[in-house]
Parts: sequence; C-alpha cells; structure tokens
Amino acid sequence: SDMMPVEVEIEGETIEIPHFAPRALKNLLLVDEMESLSPILDMKVLDLAGEETPQIYALCGKGPRSTLRTLRHGLAVAE
Repeated sequence: SDMMPVEVEIEGETIEIPHFAPRALKNLLLVDEMESLSPILDMKVLDLAGEETPQIYALCGKGPRSTLRTLRHGLAVAE
C-alpha cells in the first residue's frame, strides 16, 4: 500500500492524518465461499453481570433458530 498523508484542520490546528491506499492482492486466490448458517447480526462487549470483567454478547442466526451467545474470559472448554 502507498501512504498519502491528508491534512485536516481541527479546532484551528492543522494536523496530518495517514491515509493508506491498498493495492490489489497478488498472492491470494478465492477458492471457495460458504454462507454462514448462523451469522453474527449484532455484538456488544458489556459487563452486565457486574463481575468487573466484560463479556462478549453476540446475536446469531435468524428466526426460530436464533441464539444469544456469551463469551466469558476464563471458562473451561468441555466437549
């Protein structure tokens, strides 16, 4: 990518903000594509349980198969 600085004036002060123009991909090729059967429609990072550790809440799927998923730090994984 090529960097082109953009000058922006904020509160009377001119600052340079880096702006990148991405190049086309050279070493990647799309082989296959599959639609998700349970896409993430919305996601929030909140501390609703009051545990001083935020959790990730995600709304997945559509209609009667939709789910609310919670990702909490430090839980054991069981199969």
